[in-house]
Amino acid sequence: MNRPTAALRHLLAALAAGWALAGCAVFPPVPTSPMLGVQNLASREIDELSGLVKSRTHPGVFWAHNDSGDSPRIFAVSARGEVLGEFAVEGAESVDWEDIAIDDSGNLFLGDFGNNLNTRTDLRVYRVPEPDPRSKRRSIESDLVLPYRYADQNRRFDLAEFDYDAEALFHLDGALWIATKHRSDRETQLYRLPLAEASSEPALRPVARLALDESPVFGLDILGNVTGADLHPDGRRLALLTYDALFILTVERDSDVHAPPRFEIIRRIELDTRHTRQVEAIAWDEDELLLGNEGGFLFRIADPLAPGPRRYPPEPE
Repeated sequence: MNRPTAALRHLLAALAAGWALAGCAVFPPVPTSPMLGVQNLASREIDELSGLVKSRTHPGVFWAHNDSGDSPRIFAVSARGEVLGEFAVEGAESVDWEDIAIDDSGNLFLGDFGNNLNTRTDLRVYRVPEPDPRSKRRSIESDLVLPYRYADQNRRFDLAEFDYDAEALFHLDGALWIATKHRSDRETQLYRLPLAEASSEPALRPVARLALDESPVFGLDILGNVTGADLHPDGRRLALLTYDALFILTVERDSDVHAPPRFEIIRRIELDTRHTRQVEAIAWDEDELLLGNEGGFLFRIADPLAPGPRRYPPEPE
């Protein structure tokens, strides 16, 4: 079988898997359960949760946003699902927001880089100063726009290289990092977006390539479908989320400050998609992890670094 045919087969399988995951009617309702660490977002305005990150300034506050089709806005929420505030983001468009990141200087970053058909030429990240969730003003302004493109992407529509969608963003060592969502293999590529090049449209080249040990979902190969990322505040642990698994990676740096960091997968936690459905958001909460699905359910994994085979929810003994 030639490569384009194989890529088409993978694409159809991935689309079918996404449709099956979204087909909530075939599953019983997700129960809210303190035993399993499950909460539900209280607002119907958050109807397609896509990005989640914890504030480093306001205790107990997480910032969230919807997927494509929503207006440019972010929500302040608690880990219990309470909505604490909603803020319109002025100076920004929302074509396909996919993830949100945070730095140590009080900035949020919104990744408008959803690229399902690999044909977008307006990929960008917006920087927004983090608002006070208690503020009476309900709008904030983006103070920086970072446009970019993938230097290694063929500009024409090509099913043989269907790997330039992205749903994962994190801030590391003064730059933004993007993890791609692949539809032709079981890998993801990491790209570094420098904050210092905001006045141009930088052509990003891959810095690292990671092989993901993925499992079939409903018998279909969903490939390297990374749907979210978050860097621990200590800068040494990275969480990558896919439809059916959660990966914990270490981040190691060389003594050479110009050398890129090294990423190594040290833990894989299998997700029971009958329970978690289509998870697309992930955030560290101290040393625990919150996962969010498109239906607005939050799942807590209390000990993601525990040794041995892992599964969420755990199988009954």
